[in-house]
Amino acid sequence: MKIDRSITAFLIYIVGCIITPPVGYSQANRSLCAAYKGRFDLAVALDGRLPDDYSAKELDLIRTQFSVLTHANCMKMYHIQRREDVFDFEQADAFVAFAAANKQKVLGHCLIWAKDVRTPAWFFENRGNPPTRELLLERMRTHIETVVTHYRGKVPYWDVVNEALADDENFIRPSTYLSVIGDDFIANAFENAHAADPNAMLIYNDYNLFFTNKQKKLEQLLRYFKDREVPAHAIGIQGHFELDKIPYEDLEATINLIKSYGLKMVVSELDIDVVLRSKWWAENGKYREELAKYMILPGFETSV
Repeated sequence: MKIDRSITAFLIYIVGCIITPPVGYSQANRSLCAAYKGRFDLAVALDGRLPDDYSAKELDLIRTQFSVLTHANCMKMYHIQRREDVFDFEQADAFVAFAAANKQKVLGHCLIWAKDVRTPAWFFENRGNPPTRELLLERMRTHIETVVTHYRGKVPYWDVVNEALADDENFIRPSTYLSVIGDDFIANAFENAHAADPNAMLIYNDYNLFFTNKQKKLEQLLRYFKDREVPAHAIGIQGHFELDKIPYEDLEATINLIKSYGLKMVVSELDIDVVLRSKWWAENGKYREELAKYMILPGFETSV
């Protein structure tokens, strides 16, 4: 928690220095989401329980600077449905209620993560054997329908399928979803979510979509959506960048590709590494205290 908040605070400061402040942003009214209102929403990803796990200053930052909230974990399947047909909405309900009380929207993350990790083990089991296609499709439908219906009218955006495109030469990454159902598990997930809440914006989310190999697979996925009339409305681009190596031209090409298929684009994750993440983890985050010196965002605690 503390590491994530430190990195987030530093990122907000850096981005604040890079982006030209919009009309309406002033020292007297330091609300970025208000200044950009009408152009795009500004969101923040959180973790832990709201408001209990946050200080008063952190809560003030969350309430005043962002118009959309998303939670890193509490709306994922392994948290909400640890056991079959036993749904635990307690933490997610508190999160959604916090947003509603502060007139903020919620982006639900995520209904189906196309990796076998972060999915409860029972989901892929059938009395010691893999589930049948019919059983796995039914489990998907039940989970998506239950969760989306529970939040219908309260959660306007959903990451429906997360990180399904392969990093190698394959189209879709290997998973139990793929091996048991086939690549149409993606279409089924979107169809189920749309049936549960026809008014929600449904998002496909992935990383490295600006790299050539992933960009080609994204185009294949967009064709698939179009040919099957899949109710997908937006593509979430995860932006994991290094400070001096942001691929602007590749990003522009990906955004134009998404636009050409009539879908919207969401910057679903954004972090800009000052210290390479591989170096950070290899050296056990020893740069924490040094980075904290530069966290001068007003009102935010810089201690780590």
